[in-house]
Amino acid sequence: MERVTIEARRRWDLGKNGSHRLRETGWVPAVVYGKDTDPLPLAVEQAFMDRLLHNPEARNQICDLKVDDMKQLAVLVRDYQLDPIRGELIHVDLMVVNEQRVIKVKVPIETVGVPVGVKTAGGMLVVLVREVPIECLPQHIPAVIRLDVSGLDLNQSLRVRDLQLGDKVTILMDPEVNIAHVEETRAAVAEEAPAEGAAEAAAAGGEQEDEES
Repeated sequence: MERVTIEARRRWDLGKNGSHRLRETGWVPAVVYGKDTDPLPLAVEQAFMDRLLHNPEARNQICDLKVDDMKQLAVLVRDYQLDPIRGELIHVDLMVVNEQRVIKVKVPIETVGVPVGVKTAGGMLVVLVREVPIECLPQHIPAVIRLDVSGLDLNQSLRVRDLQLGDKVTILMDPEVNIAHVEETRAAVAEEAPAEGAAEAAAAGGEQEDEES
């Protein structure tokens, strides 16, 4: 996807009151930092950041940060905070990245498809891992990891080793960890029980007829 530019400005009015006044103008407090960059308080436009953070394809992607007359920086959105009551964006952390240096991030997993065990056997898909830690150069970070679960039948699972990310990305998790599986529901088990009972009764009846004859 096209590289996004985040427009920001230096923030001088610090503290709780300063942050409150800033949010009233449609901007939110932010900070940019990095291995060779001292933390710098910034202000970013709330509406723009809302759109960026609600786009799954834009997460974990390198953005260009423009701050006043400063040199443009390559950054990642490292973290952000929402108001616990209103759900509004209240702070953003931006991390400067060296595009020639490997970094570690967590990438979300998105399941694709409906498992055959759900469609034909009444099973239920259970997702145990929602994100995985990876290591790679910034430009190779996937926005999301899509995992096809359509082939899963009852009691089958997909593990970390089943993720296909290519040779430019290293997954930092035990390959045997179970990501998702299809399990039987109580309703499916309840339906099987009467059927099995009927089959056993029919078999028993057949044996009794043989003995009487």
